[in-house]
Amino acid sequence: ENDDDENEDGSQNIELASQWNEWRKQVNYACALLANATRTEQGAAEFIGLSLPKEAVRSEDVGEVKRDTTKPTATLLLSRFLNPSFIDASSPACKAAEKAFSVPKHQISSFNNLDEYDSDLDDEELEREEEPTTTSEAPQSAEPTMKDREYYDPYQHVAAVIMNIAQLDTGRDFLMRLIHSSGGSKKSNNNNNNNNNALDSIQENETSEKKEETATTTSSSHLQSLLPQLASPNVHRRRGVSGTLKNCCFSRDTSWWLLHVVRIDKSLLAPLCGPEELTLEERVGLDPDLWLAGPNKLREPDPLVRKYVAEALLLLLASGRAARETLRERRTYVIVKLADMVEEDEGVGERLLEIVQYLRRDEDGEEEGSSDRR
Repeated sequence: ENDDDENEDGSQNIELASQWNEWRKQVNYACALLANATRTEQGAAEFIGLSLPKEAVRSEDVGEVKRDTTKPTATLLLSRFLNPSFIDASSPACKAAEKAFSVPKHQISSFNNLDEYDSDLDDEELEREEEPTTTSEAPQSAEPTMKDREYYDPYQHVAAVIMNIAQLDTGRDFLMRLIHSSGGSKKSNNNNNNNNNALDSIQENETSEKKEETATTTSSSHLQSLLPQLASPNVHRRRGVSGTLKNCCFSRDTSWWLLHVVRIDKSLLAPLCGPEELTLEERVGLDPDLWLAGPNKLREPDPLVRKYVAEALLLLLASGRAARETLRERRTYVIVKLADMVEEDEGVGERLLEIVQYLRRDEDGEEEGSSDRR
């Protein structure tokens, strides 16, 4: 009888696991279709819930449709995308992805003499004022994955959806809008001796609550919640999030916030970091998280992700002198130089050389060669 019960429980577990796999398959397929549907500007605008720029559509296409604020669909999908409980961590495919994203300890770069680095840029090129060649490329697409090994992460293609909506101003506003949260707890007044005492107690409680709320209120954004996904073992997540960061860097008005509040440069440089050992001089001014991993640090293996983060850095450098000075002070050149020395992809290498050009260029009114010393 006990054996029969165990067999019945085992059959139920198998059936439940099969249902979950089927659900993951359907969600994965739907998210991939949504990613393709939002590739166009109109599709992205319809998803995020706001109209296209007036100059981009004919007046007869606009009509009298009422355009409201962002739809809750984006917030819901983002919350599902960031929830790790939907990922089947026990899946062999998930474990294989994590293993592929780990670094062999013996993989250490042979480029130890940094003085030999040649950027292939002459003085004339360094002095030339020009905009980066970064453009808003084709949106991230996502073909529905038909292999069972891909179903362990059903919301992986939401990263492509987020990247697509970040092409629009309204999409970037949605991602960078501050979300305020407070950890203060409200207190109730139970003093009923007389009206005067009650009023005094209420006023004291309100003052105390305001002070406590001010001390515990924190602000964040959807964009900041996406940053850890750059270290995800899932390449679809890394591609979509890196492309999202690049699209957000098109907004020049937010460059100060991105650099000083979000510290986006640290997240963008992390995929370019490798196992090379840095000298004490090179570590000065560099964020410790970028070199503490030592020989265990794996440089981003996907060239598209490396290209997106390099283009995001280019956009920040092109946003103004203040941004360039900040990136120089944070020793961005050290990481980019090492990445360029081992870069095999031609397109990524071109972007890295453009970054070097911006960082080494002398600003107006500065002594010649002053940028090279930072």
